[in-house]
Amino acid sequence: MPQVANDGALADFYQVVYPIDWAARGLNPQCQPCDHDGQGIDFIDFHDHVLDSMPGSPGHGEFSPLWKVFVVIPAYDFIAGPSTTHSNLDVSNAVAAALPVRSETAVDALLAKRLPDGAPVAVEVDIHHYFVCAVVGKGAGR
Repeated sequence: MPQVANDGALADFYQVVYPIDWAARGLNPQCQPCDHDGQGIDFIDFHDHVLDSMPGSPGHGEFSPLWKVFVVIPAYDFIAGPSTTHSNLDVSNAVAAALPVRSETAVDALLAKRLPDGAPVAVEVDIHHYFVCAVVGKGAGR
């Protein structure tokens, strides 16, 4: 069944994927691994979760319990297409230099980052997945 939601009701949830060689670089993704899609462990399963907003007092901020998932993935040649002017190692180096990404502003900066040939360092993929994640006060379960 298609999932359709009003964009104004959605908050952005970013799954920021680490370079394939993250362990050799000494990087530490939040998910090591998190196989959210259930298709077996692959490099996308090593990532951080970044929310576009934080919960606050009702009516104060853009927080929504309805999340739309975007995957921010290194622009390797098998993702963005082959290149004769840069390598996958160049992509890994550029992404690693931007990590960890801890805010929507930092996600936007990573997506705006370019290699010397003008190619993107990372790409954003709308996976057309939504989920509800309500946040309640400390006393809600009592």
